[in-house]
Amino acid sequence: MAVTGSLAGSVPFVRASISVAGLAADATGQLEVELRGVLAAFDVDERCDVRRTGLTCAVAGGSGPVGFSMLALPGATVTATVTPAADDPDPANNTWRAVLD
Repeated sequence: MAVTGSLAGSVPFVRASISVAGLAADATGQLEVELRGVLAAFDVDERCDVRRTGLTCAVAGGSGPVGFSMLALPGATVTATVTPAADDPDPANNTWRAVLD
């Protein structure tokens, strides 16, 4: 599995799109997104539950990216991590990080 992401916009309004690749078609996983310096998350993907410190999202093989918008301070961070499968050949690529300028 691997996690990648991208950002659109600029502080204070930023849109994130996070993808999980490498899940088998019938497999599911959990994506944890930690938000620091983010004042609010909105337009959150329906597969996600909003927590005080971020999001917990259910992902499945073949599903599209997880998206959400943020009201963020300069220097805010987004860290997205998927729990690796037991047979994951490269668990080092299971986290994506970004600093918002």
